[in-house]
Amino acid sequence: MTKNTPLRPMQSTHIAVASVLALAFALFATRPDADAASMETSKLAAAEMVAVHAGLLARPKQGPWIHAEEPVFDWGEISEGEEIQHTFKLENRGNETVFIEKARTSCGCGAFDFSREIPPGGEGHLSILIPGNKTSPGKLRASITLRTNARGDDVLVMTGRVLGRVVSVR
Repeated sequence: MTKNTPLRPMQSTHIAVASVLALAFALFATRPDADAASMETSKLAAAEMVAVHAGLLARPKQGPWIHAEEPVFDWGEISEGEEIQHTFKLENRGNETVFIEKARTSCGCGAFDFSREIPPGGEGHLSILIPGNKTSPGKLRASITLRTNARGDDVLVMTGRVLGRVVSVR
């Protein structure tokens, strides 16, 4: 198999079976009546299966594949009228360029700056600013939908609480 060869359905099944067998070998190696030689053989077999499994999972996905390091951002609490800014780090885990065409929020309240193209294995960003005049007291949750040519994380979320202004009465 070459580095960028896609997994066939049967190979995915083999990965799952290898994981189960590795666990079984590891459990077998720890049974009380096992002799030293069979314990060592079982441990080596389990380690080899885990290495094969990890190697197959680490391969790049076919096509463009976008992934957000932190798809949900919770800013905590802010005061009414404060603006909210955040930058989502994006990466392309595929083997083709990701093209981001558009970003929009569920509330229509954000301004964006984002990477238009993210090469295979590369990183990009999506920065959002929600102005202070768009924040009102209470819980605020804004979903950000990305229109891309990629599979993967296409919805990001910002959430938090906006505290009302304290008014003193004299």
